[in-house]
Amino acid sequence: MISTSIQFMQIEPTTRCNYTCGYCVGRHLEQQDLSLDTYKSVINATTDLKYIQLQGEGEPLLHPNFFDMVAYARNKYPDIKISTTTNGSMFTKDVISKLESAQLTSIFISIESTDDFEFQQIRGGKLSRVKRGILDLMKSKNTAKVGFAVTVLKQTISQLPAIARLYEELGMNGGISVQALQSQDLFTNVYDTFMLSNILSTEDHTIADNIIATDLQFTKYQMVRDTNDDFHSELYRTDHGTCPWLVKAFYLSAGGFIESCCRVKYRETSSHSEFDDNMARMLTERNDIREIFSRGDLPKQCEGCYTAKTVIDYVKRQST
Repeated sequence: MISTSIQFMQIEPTTRCNYTCGYCVGRHLEQQDLSLDTYKSVINATTDLKYIQLQGEGEPLLHPNFFDMVAYARNKYPDIKISTTTNGSMFTKDVISKLESAQLTSIFISIESTDDFEFQQIRGGKLSRVKRGILDLMKSKNTAKVGFAVTVLKQTISQLPAIARLYEELGMNGGISVQALQSQDLFTNVYDTFMLSNILSTEDHTIADNIIATDLQFTKYQMVRDTNDDFHSELYRTDHGTCPWLVKAFYLSAGGFIESCCRVKYRETSSHSEFDDNMARMLTERNDIREIFSRGDLPKQCEGCYTAKTVIDYVKRQST
């Protein structure tokens, strides 16, 4: 069994979802749940795991063994930070009770707009149900920090202040993370015309950044950055002059494949018997990608990735 001291692991429990978000790659992948045996094998192969993010292209809480996954990781690593990102539609009384017992570190709810019609147009679900579920969660004995994960579309940039107001109204406490709609080919190849028209331009990014820095008072809401609890904030905190995924993280897809990055989606399904080869391949590929970055070149699989662009800019500055 190959063992690794990687500290961060993002795990995709399932590609299935009860929503129909237009930018979701998961609907175009094989609809499947991660095998619990595969999950356990990967956890067992780690030696220094500190953070797990149970999230991928599907709705994590649809996995029948979601809470078993949380318990298994915590049994091996009692102090591990475990977080998830959900569409917020499944906060039933039973699920909230299980979340109380699971003691996740943070729970983020995906949102793009506070307008009921626009929310349903983008996500295929009802905002009223999500808000009701969050209120019930915040009134419970749940100890996880609860925040919003916002994907910004061109047409929803102006919604950022309203999302911050909703955050306050619901009594949330985990911060607001913000990312732009993805522009890598891996994602845009499955976008429809509507989503393609909503990819942010350079000017749009500037407008969004200004709102985040001023109207949104971003530092107030991004409270997770001031702690060591949030998976992504901690992953990107240290500058290694390369993509942090290539230094201290990996991604496990619902199909059972271990990848160097959360933005690689199209592997064939892996079987449990292939685990060692799977891990060895990932470590080799990761080293190859790091070598390309070190030369100031952009790996093909990283084209269109903002983090990759930042790394290349950093490497070039260091060489001048």
